[in-house]
Amino acid sequence: MSNLKGPPTSIPEYFAGQSILITGGTGLMGKVLLEKILRCCPDIAKIYLLIRPKKHGSVQQRWEEITELPLFDILRKINPESFSKVHLVKGDISEENLGLSEEDKQMLIEKVTIVYHAAAMIQFTDNLHELLIKNTKATYIILNLAKRMINLQLFLYVSTAFSNMNIPCDEVEERVLPACQDWRDILYLLDNEPSTLTALKEKLMCGHPNGYTWSKSMSEQIVDEHKDIFPTVIIRPTIVNTTFKEPFEGWADILAGLSAISVPIGLGLIRVVYSRDECHQDHIPADIAINAMLVATWKKYMEPRKGETDVYNCGIAKQLPIRTSLLKKYAEQTVREYTSKNTIWPMHHVFTTNDTLFYIYFILLQVIPAVIMDSFLFLAGKKPMVIKLTKKASNLIRMFKSFSSNELEFPNDKFLQLEKYVSEKDKIFSMSIDGLTGLAQMRSGMRAVLKYCFKEDISEESLARNRRRIFWLKIIDKSLIYSFYLICCWLILRLLGSFDSVRSVSYIAHKAFWSCNI
Repeated sequence: MSNLKGPPTSIPEYFAGQSILITGGTGLMGKVLLEKILRCCPDIAKIYLLIRPKKHGSVQQRWEEITELPLFDILRKINPESFSKVHLVKGDISEENLGLSEEDKQMLIEKVTIVYHAAAMIQFTDNLHELLIKNTKATYIILNLAKRMINLQLFLYVSTAFSNMNIPCDEVEERVLPACQDWRDILYLLDNEPSTLTALKEKLMCGHPNGYTWSKSMSEQIVDEHKDIFPTVIIRPTIVNTTFKEPFEGWADILAGLSAISVPIGLGLIRVVYSRDECHQDHIPADIAINAMLVATWKKYMEPRKGETDVYNCGIAKQLPIRTSLLKKYAEQTVREYTSKNTIWPMHHVFTTNDTLFYIYFILLQVIPAVIMDSFLFLAGKKPMVIKLTKKASNLIRMFKSFSSNELEFPNDKFLQLEKYVSEKDKIFSMSIDGLTGLAQMRSGMRAVLKYCFKEDISEESLARNRRRIFWLKIIDKSLIYSFYLICCWLILRLLGSFDSVRSVSYIAHKAFWSCNI
């Protein structure tokens, strides 16, 4: 609760004296949110951070690892004392009652004024039970806890723009849409008849591409049913990318946004992608999505609208339309500029939405090369790994199929209108994307992955060394392509019984060899 006299006139003033509970604080968006609040709202009273201890590490150890990240470098310089305002709460969203002790539970009930529920299982996995436990049931448990909070002013839920992927994207309005199933029935099956839930999986999901989008849809329903008890807000980010400006350009410590698919392509792990060249893709910078959360909180205070859940589709495809064909071009440029030492083969990628062609390409360009490379590794006395990576790539492509082959452009008028609530003195919370380009997003994502995920040296000297290595890999790659075309043409001519066309065979193979630039 604010300790200032009179009503707040800015976002930092509103947050002054507030006690915030954050779940999902160890994820990409959670860490960016935490850093933003501590740096830009220095007068907050307390942040309660729900953290799950690792198998071989305590909650305190995880916190120390987080605060040592480069993301917090600026904060450590300008206000190192702010870290003392973070109170670690041991918990786990997959456990009953969130794994909270009675003491911690009572503390949250008495102290918390704002809840940011960002914790979720975001993997596109087939494990439906785990998704429902961590996404839907956990939201229900946290809302039950929120109902007991004495001074709660707002409950904000971080959903996803893909929570309604059972309908066309242009019909996903910025409001809570009716779910295809009652969440109470699903949670009952989850707790009492899990085998029935598994057996009826496809029918229950009603066209959702996977359990992730379905579980998030039901979570929205649960949040919306509490709108008469306390103010509720739902934020729906699209694919979250690296930071645009805050606290600096190009932060991400996981494969996020554009890098999630472009990096495996650049490393030579993925060569076949299920997508169409004319599709629009939507990738929002993490700091823009976080600013939307904070401004939406401020707006809810300014315009309470009791009994209504504010919903925002946080996407920028309409403002920054980028087609898949452009992303392919950007990826090629970026991989040439930021060449990783972990690249296992030169970049090749084929895009198609034809199921038959996809499987043919996948066998020729993924499976066969993987078998050959693992054979070489085995003969060299090294551990074969490419087939295993190919299986992971196959699963990734399958899970992303509905996203990569559809037009991802959501109505976002309410999201854009949030900018009106950013005053001159609150410009640091702006959601403007002026100066942002698709190529810039691709580059910042690749830099972030190499520097923060792979811990690679990205100096020009190191990158030049990597490029030289890839040059020779390309020579080998072209030679193999040349040989492949030569053998295929020879076999065709042999079958046709024509042995007078050897010259044409060489010509075709020669053209194939130089068709791709080294």
